[in-house]
Amino acid sequence: GYTGLRLNVTKKKWSVNVSLGTTMGEQWSSDLYNRTYKLQDTITMQMNNSIYDKQGHTNMYYYRAGVNYRFDSTSTFGFQYNGFYNGRNDVSENTNTITQDDVEQYVLKTSTKTKPLSINNNITANYTKRFDTLGTELFVAAQYGDFNIKNISNIHQETTFGGLTTNLEKRNTNQNNINIISAQIDFTKVLE
Repeated sequence: GYTGLRLNVTKKKWSVNVSLGTTMGEQWSSDLYNRTYKLQDTITMQMNNSIYDKQGHTNMYYYRAGVNYRFDSTSTFGFQYNGFYNGRNDVSENTNTITQDDVEQYVLKTSTKTKPLSINNNITANYTKRFDTLGTELFVAAQYGDFNIKNISNIHQETTFGGLTTNLEKRNTNQNNINIISAQIDFTKVLE
């Protein structure tokens, strides 16, 4: 479930906001697929696939802090920081079985334990200046975002064919880092 805390304070020309949220718990899914068909009208083949997937949200946080300053009745400056941290513990079990006339011919089992980690941070600064009561306005903003995804998976694979079982351990590691800088300037002129 989600739990959060938010605080907004305004005093004279200043306003400050802070929030922190967390999600904890598990999300899971389970699927079962079966396919049966005949070979040469006498042999019954059956393929079964079972998938169980569980995502453990043990370290999931959302955080934010910002400040706004009102110079006068026509101009403001704002600064905002937003962040997200998600460290999960996931497990996926996948079993594939092929039988011929109800006799097991081939089994492939994989068990994957994954620890995906996502860390996102961004900072935004903006300035707004109104020039008249009609809505003529200058808006300037800049933003920097840092988005990181890291994944480490340990995969155990077990294969059985013709009464012989083999085991194989695999490891899958990947990482993506994205940095984005953007700026925006808008001038809006309202005509009478």
